[in-house]
Amino acid sequence: MTPTYPLLLILGFSLGLMACSSDDSSDTPAGRTMENFENLAGSNPERQDRLGSSQPRQAEARTISQRVRDGYSAAGRPTADAGLHQLRKTEDILEWAGVDTDMSVIDVTAYSGYFTESLSWAVGLGGWVLAHNVPGALDRSEGQARLALEQRLANHRLPNVDVIEMDYAGLAAHFDPEFHAAVMANTLHDIVNFSGEAAALEALTSIHNILVPGGFLLLIDHIGEAERDNTPLHRIPPATARDLVTRAGFQITEESSLLLRDTDDASVSVFEPQLRGQTSQFIWKAIKPAP
Repeated sequence: MTPTYPLLLILGFSLGLMACSSDDSSDTPAGRTMENFENLAGSNPERQDRLGSSQPRQAEARTISQRVRDGYSAAGRPTADAGLHQLRKTEDILEWAGVDTDMSVIDVTAYSGYFTESLSWAVGLGGWVLAHNVPGALDRSEGQARLALEQRLANHRLPNVDVIEMDYAGLAAHFDPEFHAAVMANTLHDIVNFSGEAAALEALTSIHNILVPGGFLLLIDHIGEAERDNTPLHRIPPATARDLVTRAGFQITEESSLLLRDTDDASVSVFEPQLRGQTSQFIWKAIKPAP
């Protein structure tokens, strides 16, 4: 039986993040409803049946890094992802963090789904990836990110992925603690810089609440300096991020140097052509402690 795993979108209220059309058929975002979403959330048997008949079983025999690396050449994957592969070291980061087979993972502010796809390959056919965006994020730049995400998921090529649009606070209202991991890549700085630290704490707390005990947040962001105005630079001081993550209830247990770069100039915007993709970024694994 051919699996069906249509794209899912739920509309919520935006936090007003200021950083950086579908028809009515059942295979489009507009064709999904809250009832559909409720049936997909959690460890739903119907969803598990679809996943169980999706991707080839032999993929499970490869290591996590091999699966993610091989995914860059998968049919239908956007060609731009291959260039990001060398800069972001995604397969190394996911393996370092412990993203593994059969996990349920939420990609927080997934945008066009670069990390979503890598997570899909990492967790395999028994896992589940939820690509989250705040309302309005996909419609910036004339909707290019929405189009890119829809193309990435066209023809059910990533059958273990669902998509949701919802503000951060809404996540905890719609999910029980059911995710083993959350990925938040280059997003926290935007919440802090454009919506404030209170909004960032609310987002992190919501993420904390939907993780199972012992689950973890993989946090990646551009390093900024405390004495600078980091808003136009799209950066965040690590001390600010550490304080927020800790206040949300997480314990930072590991830090990686995979994306630390001596050539980065923290006074320059991450979008400057000579620096883009070459910034120094902190990578943290933050655990939700078990009771």
